[in-house]
Amino acid sequence: TISVEAAYVGNKGTHVFAGGGPAFNFNQPTLVGFLDAQGNRTDSNTRKPFFQKFGLSQGLDFFCNCSSNNYNAFQLKGEKRFSDGYSFLAHYTWSRNKNFDGDYFPIDANIAYGTNDTDRTHVVVLTNLWELPIGKGKKLNLQSRLADALIGGWSLGAIAEARGGLPYGVIEAS
Repeated sequence: TISVEAAYVGNKGTHVFAGGGPAFNFNQPTLVGFLDAQGNRTDSNTRKPFFQKFGLSQGLDFFCNCSSNNYNAFQLKGEKRFSDGYSFLAHYTWSRNKNFDGDYFPIDANIAYGTNDTDRTHVVVLTNLWELPIGKGKKLNLQSRLADALIGGWSLGAIAEARGGLPYGVIEAS
């Protein structure tokens, strides 16, 4: 009447898109030169690689599947079945989902690597189910086929879920 399961889930992606789509801006302002020699903030256009050479201040989309990502998770599940049709299930997942962000990827991929925007580190799910003792073959056996069809075989259930918050990153607005 009791079962416990533990599992590891892992996934490694290679030759995938950086960030959330197939294109990323190849003309992002670099962090180098953020402050000038006097300590004043510099204009973001002067820190864009193609602004100095071509005067291009807009984005320059680059399409490639030149990135990678990975996912690792530990899952633990416990289930208890009681008499009279009642059961309870608890499930916990600890996970880490990492990838390369497309914003700073072409400038320095080491800085662009980190936790994915959709990562939920902790997830707990609790469920229970109670099969009502009404219907054919149950404690309250219904003689009428119509009554059995209408009110027999019902169950009540509940689900509760708690999740960790989404990660956030600090970005420099240009």
